[in-house]
Amino acid sequence: MKGCQDLRQQDPQAEETQGDRRAGEGCTQSKLEPAALREVIQSVNAVVRGWVNYFRVGNSTRTFSVVRYEIERKVRKFVMKRQKRRGFGWKKWSREEIYQKWGLYRDYRIQYLYPKAAPTQ
Repeated sequence: MKGCQDLRQQDPQAEETQGDRRAGEGCTQSKLEPAALREVIQSVNAVVRGWVNYFRVGNSTRTFSVVRYEIERKVRKFVMKRQKRRGFGWKKWSREEIYQKWGLYRDYRIQYLYPKAAPTQ
């Protein structure tokens, strides 16, 4: 069709992802009442899961890697502030611990509209 673009070739636009990158801030910055880590992780997971499912079909691998890094960094900073320490805890906690033990969402896989070509025989 003339004038139509293939959705597989489009990255999520910067203005579309900007609000979603900041969405995690509201979950981790509560001044009124301190929340348990599990509650914070659940609220962050809900936002990230919805965002990832919306942009999963398409060419958003680069954007997903940036969002994954930022979410992980904000959760680390939240925990370090809880412990009244400086930094992000990169040496203190491994990624395995954050994603398996804490339960942070990590399914950032891309789904394609069309299956990849079958291998030749």
